[in-house]
Amino acid sequence: MKDELKDRLETMPKKIFDKEMELLDKVDAYDESLLKEKNIELKTYFEVEAETDPAGKKVFTNDTKRKAETDKRLEVNADYVTLKEQSKIAKREIEVEKLAIAFLKRKLKSARALAELEIS
Repeated sequence: MKDELKDRLETMPKKIFDKEMELLDKVDAYDESLLKEKNIELKTYFEVEAETDPAGKKVFTNDTKRKAETDKRLEVNADYVTLKEQSKIAKREIEVEKLAIAFLKRKLKSARALAELEIS
């Protein structure tokens, strides 16, 4: 029991650190994906905003119409749809990683408490 406990106390901090580093990588990838999404959204919005009819008049004359047309175009933009799906998956992975880290921290705390009991 003592050897197992000692092993846990020695290895758990490294496991927690490794998981936290994985989490940072996932958060960075998620943030990058969100930035790409936002860029596509803005590019699409500005294209809609600049669109004119043959007479040179704006096609989408108010913000509500521009927003609706932008949303419509984004729904059929394959890159945007793919990024949205990837972001959703990445967000879930981040939450799972946070839970895994919290679990490891609880295990470490438990191991420390057991070690304290064995010492006293």
